[in-house]
Amino acid sequence: MSKYLKPKDLERIGRWVKKLDSYMLLDRPSDDIVLGVLNLPYKYIGSGRHRIVFDLDNGYVLKVARMGKGIQRIRNEVDLYHSVPFDLKIHLCKIADYGEGWVVMKKLDQKVPRNEQFYKKTKIMHDKFSHFGMKLSDVTDGKKAKMGNVRLSKGKKIVIIDYGNIHA
Repeated sequence: MSKYLKPKDLERIGRWVKKLDSYMLLDRPSDDIVLGVLNLPYKYIGSGRHRIVFDLDNGYVLKVARMGKGIQRIRNEVDLYHSVPFDLKIHLCKIADYGEGWVVMKKLDQKVPRNEQFYKKTKIMHDKFSHFGMKLSDVTDGKKAKMGNVRLSKGKKIVIIDYGNIHA
């Protein structure tokens, strides 16, 4: 049961994820294949190597695994979000709901400006995570944010929107 997704959509996602679980795809399926099999009523807004993203048109996005590693990336995000201290959680995009092979997160659109003020904020965020033994290689090189994986919150905090590859 999900307050963000319809039962029919959960069923479609579940069938797709079972296929991924039963065999590890060696090649990444194209967006067209994933979109065709899932046949979800939401607007496709992008994809990465392991997941595909939809706009739920309610201030949230849905990420669905597109291959076996995507399932693990979603588990990593959920585990990290629920286990880090508040000082770190404020830098992780809010997880609203999740299940096997999918996660619903707050939609953040405002990109991080490329200026000295935000380079400093990025460095401070990087150092906070490093203090807890976490590597942010998909997010920052220690100085500059990798713009595709970070956004600004309404309070102008840098927020990581893709943290499935962060490890302690």
